[in-house]
Amino acid sequence: MSDTSIAVDSAVRVSLRVLARAVLLLGHVALAFVLSSWLQHRYGPRWHQCLTGKRVKMWWTRRLGEIIGLRIHTRGRIVGSPVLLAANHVSWLDIVAIAAVSPACFVAKSEVRAWPLIGRLAERCGTVFLVRVRASVLQEAVEAITRELNLGNAIVVFPEGTSTDGTDVKCFRPALFEAAVASHSRIQPLALCYERDGVRDNIAPFIGEDDLVRHLLRIIKARASNVHLHFLPPVDCENAARAQLANAACARVRTAVLAPPARIGSRDAAISEQPAYSASTID
Repeated sequence: MSDTSIAVDSAVRVSLRVLARAVLLLGHVALAFVLSSWLQHRYGPRWHQCLTGKRVKMWWTRRLGEIIGLRIHTRGRIVGSPVLLAANHVSWLDIVAIAAVSPACFVAKSEVRAWPLIGRLAERCGTVFLVRVRASVLQEAVEAITRELNLGNAIVVFPEGTSTDGTDVKCFRPALFEAAVASHSRIQPLALCYERDGVRDNIAPFIGEDDLVRHLLRIIKARASNVHLHFLPPVDCENAARAQLANAACARVRTAVLAPPARIGSRDAAISEQPAYSASTID
C-alpha cells in the first residue's frame, strides 16, 4: 500500500471516529438534561445527593468518558464521606474522570458556569462556583463547602487555582482547606496523570487560552487516552493549620504525579478500573 493510500485511510478513520463520537456525545448531553430534569422533579433540587441521583450521575459520566475515548483507571479508594478531595488540575477531563468513579460534588471556577450546556449541567449537579478575585465570594464558597461536608458529602477541590500540563504540581492554595478544618472532615489527596501510548498525554491538558470546543475536537479526533487516579492516604488534620494541610496534600500529590511515566501506565501498579468508593461512600 502506498504512502498516499495509508494517509487517506488514516484520514477516513479519523473522520469516522469524530463523526461517531460527535453524534453519540450530542445524544448523551441531551439525555443528561432529560435525566436531571426528571430527577429534580422527583427528588427536589438536591437530587444529586440522593442514592439514585448519585448512581445516575456516575453512570452518565462513565458513559461520557467512553464516548470521548477516556479510559479511567483507579488506584486506592475514597476514605469515606465527609471528605475533602484535593486534586491536581490538568483539564476539564479531570471532572469526568473523578465523577465517573465517585459520587463527589465539585468546586469549579465561575467561568465554567458560562460554558455552553456544560455550565448548566454543572449547576444542576450541585457544583460550587468560585470567583477567585473576590475575597467575599471566596469566603462564601468556603462556607458552602463546609455546609456540604457537614451534611456528610464528598467534595472535590483543585487547590492549584489553575490547570497545568500535568508534568508538575503547583503549590496548593490553603483557603479551601479551611472548610475541612471547620467541619472536622478528612482531607484526601488525589493525583491525576494522563497517559497516551505509554507516555504522558500532551492532548489532555486544558491550559492557557485554550478554547473548550477546540479542545473537545482534539480529544474526539485522537485515539483513547488513559487517565490514572491515585487516591492517596488521607492527611492527618489534627491540630494542623490550613496552610500545613495544603502543603502536606500538595507534597503527596506531587510525589505521585512525578512518578516515571512507565510506572504510571504499568499494569503492575495495582491499578483498577473499578469505582473508587465503598458502599458507605455512596449511601
